Amino acid sequence: MYGLLSVTTPIDFRYDTCMYDFFLAQLLILGTNCIGALRFLFTKKARIDPLSLLAPLALIMALLALHIWGAEPSIIITLIITILVFFTNVRALFRLSAQLYVDHYSILFITFSVLEIIASLLTACLLTIYRPVKYKPADFSVTKTAQYLTGTLASGCHIRTRLLEPTKITGTLYTYRPEDSAETPAESASHAAARPIVLLMPKPTATAVHYEPYCMLLAQKGYTVMCADFYAGAASLYNSHADNKLLRRPYSVYLSLLHGDRFANLQDSQIQYNLRCYAALAKLALEEYGNEAPLFFAIDAIGIDQLNSLVAQFEQNVIGFFALNRIQEYRTSGYGFVEQSDPFTAAFLKAERDPSFFIPRYVAGKTDEAIQDTLKLLNPVEVIRADKKEEAGSTGGKS
Repeated sequence: MYGLLSVTTPIDFRYDTCMYDFFLAQLLILGTNCIGALRFLFTKKARIDPLSLLAPLALIMALLALHIWGAEPSIIITLIITILVFFTNVRALFRLSAQLYVDHYSILFITFSVLEIIASLLTACLLTIYRPVKYKPADFSVTKTAQYLTGTLASGCHIRTRLLEPTKITGTLYTYRPEDSAETPAESASHAAARPIVLLMPKPTATAVHYEPYCMLLAQKGYTVMCADFYAGAASLYNSHADNKLLRRPYSVYLSLLHGDRFANLQDSQIQYNLRCYAALAKLALEEYGNEAPLFFAIDAIGIDQLNSLVAQFEQNVIGFFALNRIQEYRTSGYGFVEQSDPFTAAFLKAERDPSFFIPRYVAGKTDEAIQDTLKLLNPVEVIRADKKEEAGSTGGKS
């Protein structure tokens, strides 16, 4: 078995989950809390109380959700309710372990249970109102793969090549391709002149999943889109526990929305860190698709002067860039397309939940136009030659 795990090919997997799954996970946790708390209504006969096990089960699920999706406000609220439910049921768990029968519940237990049920239902209602848009990559004829990364931005990030590799996971690389594309990386590189690799790095106020609607719609147009979440060397941002993978995005959103002046003072360091991540992503793309692969940067709220230093590192590969924040309709710059991925944050930005995908579709269309215009400028001789051949053919026909 060890031989199978020590292969040198990258370990990747199809990844069809989205923020809607986060919403469903929280509903499951809150529902489990309610079911466990409602058992005080059923005490007609003395019995052992196995439903008390739902309390630790809900707590485990909440901690897993926190680990997977980060310390978003909704999961923090859900986790607090779940912890209260757990401690309310500690005595019941001891009785269960001793196989004791239960014929009634105390007034204190019933009171706390009722309050926890009300809190769970209110939270579930709030989550439903601000639920993410449900979608799958297959809905857009796109495949999404994820690969774990190891290494640091200073020493270089690399795709983990073994499932049980004894290295620390320091990021995740997401690749979006057209569903009907069965090309290998080498084949993709040979056709990349017509379809450059599009690279996108989220700002600290977002993660890759918040730009996913845009990435999928761009991949639907035939491009390979690469986006990543890097967590190595993030201490250069805040120099605190807020640099942690679980806290970085929620803390950044908190600062930007409620402490704008303080957040503005960090803009330069955030952009520099973002550029370092772009450089690491570009190196991963060249490793995957060959040193000759053309690259196209999709950027969000990065100035041209700041971008020049990045382009200079890959001047043989970079064919152009497109600034998403130049699109006036894209009003959530820096946060990603939260109308689909995070309607709660979108509400603070005066944007509404949008299941039609209008904004990411529009921005993807503008990006496609920019790429096509860039390719035409890169091949003017071929266009002129084609025009001359057509003109010569039409002249010959008249004579």
